[in-house]
Amino acid sequence: MPRPQTKAGEITTATCFQIADSLKPRVGYLDLGALLKSGGVEIDAVAGRQLPMRHYGLMQPIAFATDHEPPLLYITSGAVDIYFPCSARADGGRARVTRTGPGILIGEADSLGLSMMSAVAEAAEETRALAVDLPTAEALMAALPEWRRLIGERLVRAEVELMRERFSAVESLLIAALLELAGEDGVVRNVSQQELASRLRVTRLMVLRALMELRHAGLLEWKWKTLTLLDRDGLKRRVLFGV
Repeated sequence: MPRPQTKAGEITTATCFQIADSLKPRVGYLDLGALLKSGGVEIDAVAGRQLPMRHYGLMQPIAFATDHEPPLLYITSGAVDIYFPCSARADGGRARVTRTGPGILIGEADSLGLSMMSAVAEAAEETRALAVDLPTAEALMAALPEWRRLIGERLVRAEVELMRERFSAVESLLIAALLELAGEDGVVRNVSQQELASRLRVTRLMVLRALMELRHAGLLEWKWKTLTLLDRDGLKRRVLFGV
């Protein structure tokens, strides 16, 4: 049976939905509201201050752990959809992983067992959320032992398993972006790992891991802000066939 035809950096709809379904129990969200209620803990009391409130409009993308965005958000009203992107292109397809709402903590904090795992977030309606920094999140985990039991170890193990799977979503999206950005000489110039991470809406660590895997496979080399694609066809085969 012939393989479905896709462009570099894109996957079939069926595969995209399979990945989205597998991410549902793994991706970084936690029912913090229930834990706070059962533990009799007030989030502002643990933080020692009033946390800043963020406002998101309908269909507004939500980023985490960037220079201007917090690693975690605690939703107080509205709803947030979490999607898995099927393509590196802005207009590419996507599959919904889950919808979250008030009382849910979402975001990117590997040290706390929370990872978006290449998924992206978007406000499903007018949404308000508290910006939670890492020190506050760490204090909350210490005050709520159930946090670690419910999500910490499970998500850390799941991330390791996901990174070992043959198909790497971040790697495929990264390859597509590099093929698009490279000049005729196969060189991508003046692009940092953080800029690539922002473009793909993932963390810099995820980009670094993917780059290291591709360099180890002999498909590219990089120095500072310059990446050289050594085997364009090999990169495309890796996206389409995982080899």
